[in-house]
Amino acid sequence: MDLPVGEFLESGIIVKGNIVKEKVAALLETDFAGYVVITIEGRSGIEEGALLLQQNRAIGAIFDYLRFSKKVLGEEAVAHFFNAAKADFGVMDIISLTKQQIELIIAFNEKIELGKPLLQRDLAKIGTEKFNPGLAESALGNELLKRESRFDVFRKVGLTEFTRKID
Repeated sequence: MDLPVGEFLESGIIVKGNIVKEKVAALLETDFAGYVVITIEGRSGIEEGALLLQQNRAIGAIFDYLRFSKKVLGEEAVAHFFNAAKADFGVMDIISLTKQQIELIIAFNEKIELGKPLLQRDLAKIGTEKFNPGLAESALGNELLKRESRFDVFRKVGLTEFTRKID
């Protein structure tokens, strides 16, 4: 993901429960400028998403399926971001930027801009109760079926606990 490195306000927050929504809601209550990045282990491998925040609203989103070099941008990326927030294994970082940096990100990547900014009150309508791997399948289509990772092999034989021990 091509976003500038700013000041890390929080790093390595374990994704569980509603922690992502709670952190985003808290940031939307302030005049925060920056982004929240979430990295998870999904069905397609490592997935990473970012939600850009500025002046009490989310103004942009990007979601990246790293193994496939596939990016989902804008409105559609918001659904992928909050779906990832329900993954079994993931971490979240909160990075502060200047308002000018956020504006430059949007200027150089217009497709990540949200048509309608996301406000704190909108968070209740977004997301799922549990992680939906089907969202990756809908974004990746046949690409997901063409490539089989070591994670997929372990899942097929029922050895998912070993996927986290291999590096």
